[in-house]
Parts: sequence; C-alpha cells; structure tokens
Amino acid sequence: MRNTVPEAWYLVILIVSVVVLPFIVGLLTMKIYRHFRPFERNGQDSIGLADLTENRDGFFKLFFVGLLICLPVFLFFYQAG
Repeated sequence: MRNTVPEAWYLVILIVSVVVLPFIVGLLTMKIYRHFRPFERNGQDSIGLADLTENRDGFFKLFFVGLLICLPVFLFFYQAG
C-alpha cells in the first residue's frame, strides 16, 4: 500500500460509488414504494401460474431507479469539480 498512488484509490472509490450507491438508493426507494403500494395478488390459485407471477424487483430495475435519482447529484459534482 505504500507505493499506491492516491489517484488509484480515487478511481476505486469512484467506480464503487457509481455502481453501489445507485443500487442502494434504488433498493431503499423501491422498499419504501412497495410499503405503500405492494404487489397485487393474483385472484387465481393455480400451479401453472405460480412460476410466471413471481413478483420481485430485479437488479437492473433497482439500479436504474437509483441511477435516475443519483444522476443529478453526480452531474452536480462533475460540474463543480
């Protein structure tokens, strides 16, 4: 760690913040959203539809929602720097 330049650590922090931070923000946003507006239950009880109606938010949906929320903040820091 002695020979590592600070710019390398800045790059690691930047990459982690651009990927992890929007995912966490999207996850929290969707959890709050699902608290007030949960998934609707299917009125039919069928084994054939059980696999098709699995309701949950995937990684890319959470990441995209978080990215939409975080992009103005990222843009502000980019223009300020």
